[in-house]
Parts: sequence; C-alpha cells; structure tokens
Amino acid sequence: MVTVRVCGLHPHEASLKGVDLIVWAIGAGWVVLVGVFLYVGFNADDPGGPILRFLLTMGVTVLGLLMVVMRALCGRPPRCGPTRKR
Repeated sequence: MVTVRVCGLHPHEASLKGVDLIVWAIGAGWVVLVGVFLYVGFNADDPGGPILRFLLTMGVTVLGLLMVVMRALCGRPPRCGPTRKR
C-alpha cells in the first residue's frame, strides 16, 4: 500500500486536523448562537424569536455532537484487511 504525505503529514493526520478545525468552528458558532439566544430571550416581547433561536441552537448542538462522534471515529487507526479471531 502506498501512502502520500501532504505537507509532511500522513493523510490520516491531515484529515484529523481538518476535522478538528470544523469541530472548533462549530463550537465557536454555537457559543455565539447561545449568547444571542440568551440576549433575545431575556429581552423579547413575543415568543416567536426565542423559539426560533432555540430550534437553531438545538440544530447546531446536534451538528456539533455529530462532528465530535465523527472525530472520535476518525481518530481510530485504520483497519487493513480482515481481522483474525483467536
């Protein structure tokens, strides 16, 4: 099997750096969205705005948790070939 190094990194390591970047970006966006949700929630006159922002926050939360799971799965060493039973 031939592997190609990208910028001195093994392809598996390069993909982990990309996934880490995506996870951190989603986390930063989530923090901003929660801040806006709390600000609008405490200053709202009608329930429509906070409910919409709550749903958006839950969507970003699910996306962030999905990316964390994908990061954990991506962090496992790759399996090459069939596994042997002892």
